[in-house]
Amino acid sequence: MRSKAIEALQKQLEKTSNSAYFISNIVEISYILPFTGSSAYLIVEKNGIIFITDARYEIQSRDEINNTNIQIEIVNSYTDALKSLEKYKSILIPPTSSLSIYEGLRSLNLSVNIDKDDIISQSRLIKENDEIKSIKEQYDISARAFKKSIDNFRFGESERIWAAELAYNIISEGAIGESFDTIVASGHRGALPHGRASDKVIDATEPVIIDFGSRSTYNSDYTRVVYNGNNSDVLDIIDIVRTALLKAIDAVGVGKNSSDIDKIARDYIDSTGYGKFFNHSLGHGIGLDVHELPYFNKLKNTVLDNNMVFTIEPGIYLPGQFGIRLEETVLIRNNQTELLSSHLDHYIYEI
Repeated sequence: MRSKAIEALQKQLEKTSNSAYFISNIVEISYILPFTGSSAYLIVEKNGIIFITDARYEIQSRDEINNTNIQIEIVNSYTDALKSLEKYKSILIPPTSSLSIYEGLRSLNLSVNIDKDDIISQSRLIKENDEIKSIKEQYDISARAFKKSIDNFRFGESERIWAAELAYNIISEGAIGESFDTIVASGHRGALPHGRASDKVIDATEPVIIDFGSRSTYNSDYTRVVYNGNNSDVLDIIDIVRTALLKAIDAVGVGKNSSDIDKIARDYIDSTGYGKFFNHSLGHGIGLDVHELPYFNKLKNTVLDNNMVFTIEPGIYLPGQFGIRLEETVLIRNNQTELLSSHLDHYIYEI
């Protein structure tokens, strides 16, 4: 159990004069408690914790949670469990709660308030040692999977074949599965920042963006490029994106602002004349979700601190031609930066 998160939620109850904090998002529940099932509710009271799940997870929840300070309730109906919240009169919910949960609670005779401070997401920003260890394990697994896959990639095959090869190796190396649908985008399809693998046949002369990751409880996220060609336009774009990436990483540090890091990479790419072709945020946090706080764009002003884990991934996408994106994952620890993605020490791979 993450005691600091529980204490923060209970302080929020005191601050807002609500009777309970109700959590329905299973990812947020699995952050607070060591529960790996897919359905549950969590109620944090000022002086207690109630965990609610159904009969499928009765044995599992008691084995995994195993904490006498947590009251475990097994229910036949989550609808009835929601109705039982009426007794609190006033409850707080995180902004990640679904609309159906919000409307279901609003239909009861109680006041439903959204936690505007988003205490859970803020708690998840700073990773604990066990979280960092789990994230590092996934970066090791997915790097091994990529290296095995490179040996089997062949030009003349479809993007789907490459994606399937990588997905197989991710699981065979020990992950539960992919952290997201693998992106294999070759040639003109590389201009699609989220161009998931298609039936397009990969040609030996074109660059291929491969964006992939593995997961168990925590996630990893890599982007590397396969390119065997020598087109000067492609090589120039690779150099620009690589330079933007390294400039951004060099600027990372405790007390720095995430929007300022984004601006450094974006200003550099803009200075080369390709600014309008960099059309997404510079990066994002990674943990239980593959995309979480902190976010790196001009609208987000997260102050960076120790034990934050996040990606830096600039890209340039030329419609109808090709795209290049390169990515590193950074951990700030003891006021120093560590690249968790350094298992793959090349940005460009040949086959």
